[in-house]
Amino acid sequence: MNIFQTQQAVIETEDPVQGSSQVPRHNGKVILWLALVSLCICLMVVVGGATRLTQSGLSMVDWRPVTGVLPPLNQAQWQAAFDAYKQYPEYQKINRGMDLDAFKRIFYWEYAHRLLGRLLGLLFLLPFVYFLMRGQIERRWQPWLWGAFVIGGMQGLMGWYMVQSGLVEVPRVSHLRLAAHLMLALGILAYLIWLMLAMNGKTGQGVAAGQRRLAWFTAGLLVVQLLLGAMTAGLKAGQGFNTWPLMHGQWLADAALMMEPVWRNLLDNGVMLQFLHRWLGLALLLAAVWLAWRQRPGLQLQGRSEMAVQMSNDPAAQTSNDPATQTSNDPAAQTRCELATQTGNDPAMQTGNDQASQTSHDQATQASGTDNPGRLKLLLSPAFLSLLFLGLTVMQFLLGIATLLLHVPILLGILHQAVAMLMLITMTCLLYVSQQPGHDEIQGQGWHQAMTRPAP
Repeated sequence: MNIFQTQQAVIETEDPVQGSSQVPRHNGKVILWLALVSLCICLMVVVGGATRLTQSGLSMVDWRPVTGVLPPLNQAQWQAAFDAYKQYPEYQKINRGMDLDAFKRIFYWEYAHRLLGRLLGLLFLLPFVYFLMRGQIERRWQPWLWGAFVIGGMQGLMGWYMVQSGLVEVPRVSHLRLAAHLMLALGILAYLIWLMLAMNGKTGQGVAAGQRRLAWFTAGLLVVQLLLGAMTAGLKAGQGFNTWPLMHGQWLADAALMMEPVWRNLLDNGVMLQFLHRWLGLALLLAAVWLAWRQRPGLQLQGRSEMAVQMSNDPAAQTSNDPATQTSNDPAAQTRCELATQTGNDPAMQTGNDQASQTSHDQATQASGTDNPGRLKLLLSPAFLSLLFLGLTVMQFLLGIATLLLHVPILLGILHQAVAMLMLITMTCLLYVSQQPGHDEIQGQGWHQAMTRPAP
């Protein structure tokens, strides 16, 4: 076996993408498209958070999916929009006396949120139709992408359903509908991340069953925490009890149990929801610490594995650590070093093996998206993702405390929501790569088989 065959064997052994030769080249275009859609979803959530924090969400009192694309373009149209707003309780009970310039400021936030939603729909639909017409989406992925399109349409309807709840006697959108609107957006984001990993041929790296259960448990805590955060925001519960860790001198404020029956406090009492959001955040942080601690041997092993692959692929590195030992005292090592040197300097040898070497390199690069598949494998390893999730959780915990103590300033509120999305993305990747090899959801499965196959 010559040195190029050896390098190819190492690449095939260490490549994080099993069966990389089975990944069609045009999948990269589809994945890039889905990545842009995911980025747009993140931007949509951030703008939605800003719209809520600036109390702009009820400034547009009608829903015109087609004719509402353009904002008011002249003074008469602006006045008509303002007059329509004046007919609803938010102006009459909260913003009475607002002038037209102030109305424009809140109008533009809601308009930007809705316009971004329309653009997101087009960003998904038009390339989707194009790829279908060109035959660049494999049949096995098509039902999953149609499902994403349908759920995205439901999200638009959910947004208007939420706004309608605030155009009534009480000028405040339902916190339950707001939570449903946000969780549906985050669910679509996680769905697309998982789908991109599957389309790229990523397979589970396999972790111990206990570590995998711990990852799913932590993910469950994260989902409940996101839900509690949305409900807390919807009730503006962060505007009260702005002390930490106690709630004005009490661990649990008396107001947290003031509703009857008691179970209603878990759904409609902002004080109770804030209490739960506080301490579930701490529980999530402890779970993230335990998860990273359990995964730490994998990070060390992965680092050594990457170094070994680099040494195997670099003839110079094989002799750089200890030339006296590796070349002088080991005849086999001396022979391999001479062979590598001759191969690098002999044009005839290069001509004979360039094609095989380039093919091996191209396969690894196409599959992993980088010239360093070992490094990509490290970044997508359960150990590294657990450590990243821990760092984001610490940041989010501290942001949550600062946001509460400072009475929810807009910038911190937006940042708090953005970091939550990063946590969700990281956890989705972690759950995917923590699967047992060969048990990755969707990958290589039809719609029916993937939906009906029992969990590993």
